[in-house]
Amino acid sequence: MGWILLIVVLFLVIDWFAAQQFHEIAKMKGHPETKYLWWCFWMGIVGWAMVIALPDRSAQQTQPAVDPEELPEL
Repeated sequence: MGWILLIVVLFLVIDWFAAQQFHEIAKMKGHPETKYLWWCFWMGIVGWAMVIALPDRSAQQTQPAVDPEELPEL
């Protein structure tokens, strides 16, 4: 019985650290909400895949707008 409890606690600790890392990845992509931490913690691989699939908002904001006068004639 003690081994099972130890394995469960160890699993939860590892899952917590993995969820924190994926939350950092979500923040780097421009999604600072803590819901991604909890998705990754409770749903595991499903939450990880969701964070991986998030669009990168920070790259979208840094792209300059194209001036219509700079476009070539078609």
